[in-house]
Amino acid sequence: MLRRLVKTFLPSGAIAAVQRRNTARQKSRSGAALDALRDNPPLPVPAGWTAEGLHEYLMSVEADFLPEGTIEHFMTHFRRFVYTLDLVPDGEGLRLLELGAPPYLMSSLLRKFRAVELTPADYSPAGAGHVVRVGGEEHVYRHLSFNVETDPFPYADDSFDLALFCETIEHLPDDPVHPLTELRRVLKPGGRLILTTPNACRLENVAKPLLGENVDDHYCLNGRYGRHNREFTTAEMRRLLEENGYEVERLFTADVHEDAAVYFKYWDRLTPLVEGRRGDLGQYMFVRARVADKARPPARSEWLYRE
Repeated sequence: MLRRLVKTFLPSGAIAAVQRRNTARQKSRSGAALDALRDNPPLPVPAGWTAEGLHEYLMSVEADFLPEGTIEHFMTHFRRFVYTLDLVPDGEGLRLLELGAPPYLMSSLLRKFRAVELTPADYSPAGAGHVVRVGGEEHVYRHLSFNVETDPFPYADDSFDLALFCETIEHLPDDPVHPLTELRRVLKPGGRLILTTPNACRLENVAKPLLGENVDDHYCLNGRYGRHNREFTTAEMRRLLEENGYEVERLFTADVHEDAAVYFKYWDRLTPLVEGRRGDLGQYMFVRARVADKARPPARSEWLYRE
């Protein structure tokens, strides 16, 4: 009734102004509610550094083999690199396997802030050596090439103290247990696995269906490994690791960059439905797990696999 009276007695310009003010108020309420739901743990910048200085250091990475714009693209994930670095224990002589090392941004952080012996690996063809320049220094990385989903890893049992498996497991279309089994084999007893992957329960994926959008990734014209084939919830990842001989030491989620959640304008109304999952709504999950059972057989459970 009130709305009909307003339309009757107010000129169209005034009605439009009222609608704009109401929309602005709703966006403000929704934005505040979204900010309250966000997972933004403090950024664990290394001692003696600022976030700005660390960002500038990584932006200085140069490599002739990288297509133009590669570093700028990956640096939208700057916060992810910093959270990941914080999960890596430091120790002279620790051997670390980094799967998916190129474009070597994480490698550059490890070389700068950790006294580890780094072994890079990747799915891309191995070459004579990738020359990477960063912070006025030049480093040569030689990686072995293999498919983490199907190939035996070309390393002996108990070869490494640490392994990084970052932003890879979500790309595997068939068998995520294979790399976890191989990683457990090449890690020493008690060795640590650091794993990062998108969180399937992130706020963006809450918002997308309400915006009429699909939560699944696009098809990739560059091959089956180019898209996110299967994302995991934090509960699923914990279960997957524990069933396959790992003990989870740390697991948290965090936002890294802006996403589609900002386009949903009713977070204030949705908050009562999702606030019970605070701490589990960030864009990415970060996991450090210890090899607890070297002898456990691979577990391909029915909750994840089917005929």
